[in-house]
Amino acid sequence: MEVSVERRARKLVDILESGGSNCGLLVVKGGVVMRCPGEPFTDLPIAYDEADLNNAIELNLIEKRKKLIGSVTGSSGWEWYVVRERAAK
Repeated sequence: MEVSVERRARKLVDILESGGSNCGLLVVKGGVVMRCPGEPFTDLPIAYDEADLNNAIELNLIEKRKKLIGSVTGSSGWEWYVVRERAAK
């Protein structure tokens, strides 16, 4: 992987970490957004694309998780990417 490509992937992870421990990344129409749950949750578009997200996955910096919201019987949620525990600073 080229240095510039790796640098973008690592910067993407830095942005995710700065969002807080309860935020994750989603791909929406080819772009990456940072979702931070709350009432209501917020999606913040960031200047990275799906390729940058895939590079961060390839570098083993982030992992896919499922975020559940609501009660057990009526729960819903989404899949998103969060910082891997061992990659955290």
